[in-house]
Amino acid sequence: MTSPNVYLSSALYFTFINALIEEYIWRWFVYKKCEVLVSGTKAVFLAAMLFTLHHIIALAAYTADWGVILLGSVGVFIAGAVWSWCYLTYRTLWSSYISHILADLAIAIVGWHLLFG
Repeated sequence: MTSPNVYLSSALYFTFINALIEEYIWRWFVYKKCEVLVSGTKAVFLAAMLFTLHHIIALAAYTADWGVILLGSVGVFIAGAVWSWCYLTYRTLWSSYISHILADLAIAIVGWHLLFG
């Protein structure tokens, strides 16, 4: 990730493609399955917890710093809850997908400044 071109390519992939894949998996599929088990609001928190667990594993693969993993997990849980609530409220992936793009774009910009700024 030390090459600007590699970083930019990865950032574009994660911002647009991976976010769409995650929204289909975590909101359209996992959230809907959580909603079968528990009521809408409880399903929001259950889906957010599962989304967070997935990201804890991913964060741990990138860093051994548990402070970073804990802080990142709090942010991921909040985002997962907001995006699941968006799906509960609007029954479309568009609101959560656009919000997911904006979150990933912000992370990519911060990463760019840390690496190349």
